[in-house]
Amino acid sequence: MKITIHCLAIAVASLLCAALAQGQNLFVSDWNNGNIYEFTPNGGSSTFASGFSHPNCLAFDSSGNLFVTCANDGVQGYIIKIATDGGKSTFATGLASLNELAFDKAGNLFVTAINLYEFTPNGGSSTFASGFNRPDGLTFDSAGNLFVTDAGAGCIYEFTTGGGKSTFACGLARPAGLAFDSAGNLFDADYGSGNVYKFTTGGVKTVFASGLGVGNACRLAFNSAGNLFLSGGNSGNIYEYTPNGTPSTFATGLNDPIGLTIQPVPLSTCPSIVGTWTGQMNVANAWSGYSTVPLSVRVTDQSTNGCLIRGYLTQGNVSNSFSNIRFGWNPWFRMPFTGAIPDASTVLLNVSGVGSGKASAILDMSQTPPVLTKFVYQPDNGDTLTGDLTLQPSSP
Repeated sequence: MKITIHCLAIAVASLLCAALAQGQNLFVSDWNNGNIYEFTPNGGSSTFASGFSHPNCLAFDSSGNLFVTCANDGVQGYIIKIATDGGKSTFATGLASLNELAFDKAGNLFVTAINLYEFTPNGGSSTFASGFNRPDGLTFDSAGNLFVTDAGAGCIYEFTTGGGKSTFACGLARPAGLAFDSAGNLFDADYGSGNVYKFTTGGVKTVFASGLGVGNACRLAFNSAGNLFLSGGNSGNIYEYTPNGTPSTFATGLNDPIGLTIQPVPLSTCPSIVGTWTGQMNVANAWSGYSTVPLSVRVTDQSTNGCLIRGYLTQGNVSNSFSNIRFGWNPWFRMPFTGAIPDASTVLLNVSGVGSGKASAILDMSQTPPVLTKFVYQPDNGDTLTGDLTLQPSSP
């Protein structure tokens, strides 16, 4: 892997990069050589930061600050915060066996070490949960529930927003990194077997990827196109998987890549589309031919995490005796943008949780205000519904 260095290292972990690049770049930590690398979507790479003592895991907060877990001697650890202007500060110290970290929607930072710790945005800390064998990976689902791997016990635990704990899965070799796709399926990188497992929303487990070898499946991250990135640890590789599981090697030649995370898109580059959007869609499927369907979409909020838009369908019905496709019951969906924002004239929105299937739409950025077009819906029964639509904001 060719590395172009564009950050000047003056002392240990000197980070003088002027600012984080625009969103959807992949950041990877290399445990052995102490570097953090930045990869553009087309595979271009550079050294973002260097001089760390065993950088382990990475996470961005909603403001674009990068947090890094490190281990001085492989046991005692600390957390470094890298601000958007490149400024570095120590966020926390004295954490034994420090591993993964993740932010909840309120901006609280959760960290696995000997215990599971919670840090508030103002720096307050507390023990969220204890009694693990070897807590490791963690991630949040769209409802705010926290999932944690216990590498020593071979289990994945779920903590509800109220703090209740349950066992989500057991019998794994050494579960490490976790990540959810946009449809709510949970993926686990199993360090002990070299496999990646997929758990459906119903808890059904399948092998998504295999044959990587022990120690070569570490951390996971999805980009907004739904592609899964896997850090390969001992292999020195970063792997990429399309939503249907097609594998490729995204980067090679690293020493021991462990942590990885996708950079969020800054809020200033996200379009403002909060409100109710109404219009109609001309639809077609294999059974019913063409028909016109009125639709209404309520966009309820917009976060800085990759321009993540949340909302629900409030109107729209398509049904027949064959496919029984129906909208109309306010399911939540997630629409992460793909493409360069704001340069791209059209941006794909991947939507999940619509009825009992999946959907996508196109946001036309060339119009003011933006227009939602080209809606495609695939229910769980295998039919495909597609059509052209025009949705315009009907309220601020």
